[in-house]
Amino acid sequence: MRSVLPAVGVLTAGLAVGIVLAACRSGQAPTDAASARGTAEVVHLRGLAFTLPDDESIAWWQRAPSLARLATYAKGGSDVSVGGVSRRMPAAAVSAGFFSVLGIRIIQGRDFEPADDHREPIGSAIVRRTFWKQLGAKDEAIGRAELTVGGRRYQIVGIAPDADLFPRDVDVWIAAPFGSPGFQVLQAPRGAWVARPKPGATMADVESDLYAALASLNTRYAGQGRSFGDTIQVQPLDAETGLASRPAP
Repeated sequence: MRSVLPAVGVLTAGLAVGIVLAACRSGQAPTDAASARGTAEVVHLRGLAFTLPDDESIAWWQRAPSLARLATYAKGGSDVSVGGVSRRMPAAAVSAGFFSVLGIRIIQGRDFEPADDHREPIGSAIVRRTFWKQLGAKDEAIGRAELTVGGRRYQIVGIAPDADLFPRDVDVWIAAPFGSPGFQVLQAPRGAWVARPKPGATMADVESDLYAALASLNTRYAGQGRSFGDTIQVQPLDAETGLASRPAP
């Protein structure tokens, strides 16, 4: 079993590279390969802009008719410290709804809530059960115990199960969506998205809807010389990571 003693530092880029399933221009139809892929309970997305001039990015992409929920994440290695003991270890910054999208139930305490995304001055964290046990903390301390990630303080609000987590080598998740102050503890982060399609929606539906949203975005700001990309990647999360698909909690 790997050591999960805490550590204080900066996250290194370590996200798995998604396979480009469509290299077409904004507004084009999805590829034949995408059309043939059928459905997936959870999909991994790249190519969606995180920062928009006049809209909150999650709300914008959430308008895709085929998507039930989506969330952002970024993963790397950070210095995490608990009780004066610190160590560099894998960690992830996620937006509220991340565990819900993946179908992961928090086994003690609570899941992240929208208010956690911008909670100050002490943020919110969820840790793996093994990590919590190795801290020697008592379960009644959930909601009061703290750790620091990259020098920022976080209150441990929930405990995640040991099995079937994503990213698989992470022990600490902090509520810190892309662009938030907490996100800045990451060094050279590479962000991505996870999403749960609506029942019956195929990956081709998801791809088509996201390209339509991207085309609308690029058209909206064309007069300002702004572009938000032209390629979107959609992939089943289980195929990319080995994480088994699960029904929504």
